[in-house]
Amino acid sequence: MFCPYLLRTLPSNLDTIVRLWSVSSGACLNTFTDHSAWVLAVRFSPDRNYLFSSGDDETVRVWNYTPSIVKPF
Repeated sequence: MFCPYLLRTLPSNLDTIVRLWSVSSGACLNTFTDHSAWVLAVRFSPDRNYLFSSGDDETVRVWNYTPSIVKPF
């Protein structure tokens, strides 16, 4: 997923980790590692302050960019 405002991508590669990449440098900025099964979808919040990930572990995670989990459900 591409976020033009932050110039970052959030690919989900059918593993349990979400990675936040810098478009300009290609560097991995953060990893988000709380899912216990494949990550199936990743989206930014409309205000771009949070990202959401859903997984095959039947959970949705809300993250900030720290990367601390804000809310699991």
